[in-house]
Amino acid sequence: MCEKNKTWDNSEYKSHSSRHLIKGDNSFFVIGQALPVFQEYSYEGRLLNNYDLTLIPEIKKQIHKYENEQKAPNSHFIMIQDIYYANGRIYILIANDIEQYKCNIICVFDVSKDIKHVKTFFLSEDIYSTFCVFDNQIVAVNYNACIDVFRITEI
Repeated sequence: MCEKNKTWDNSEYKSHSSRHLIKGDNSFFVIGQALPVFQEYSYEGRLLNNYDLTLIPEIKKQIHKYENEQKAPNSHFIMIQDIYYANGRIYILIANDIEQYKCNIICVFDVSKDIKHVKTFFLSEDIYSTFCVFDNQIVAVNYNACIDVFRITEI
């Protein structure tokens, strides 16, 4: 049995409440799937940092597109497909077309002190669903059921 110990509520994000959650070395991170907010919390639940993802040009472009296009009733979109933590950095797989769920861009954030965007990678023209990072490589699964390996040359 799992007992509920504490709830950290932030109801202002309710309309886009689906979020990714990942553990870092000294804190945990919450990143919205559709809401462009990146938050760091202490293990006690205290908000430590808040980063506006619209500072990233590719995300700003997608938010602008979403806000200025007519949407179907009860439509849903995902801007952040997947996230991964490795070596003090968070890697975020973002959509380049939120209506079609075409994801092939990875934004890298250094989170060792504060949340700081350090690099953006464009993987290829393929569409990716998930990925991981190790040994200076990004390994990503594309929608053609293939696994692509990309070498990280610099950050």
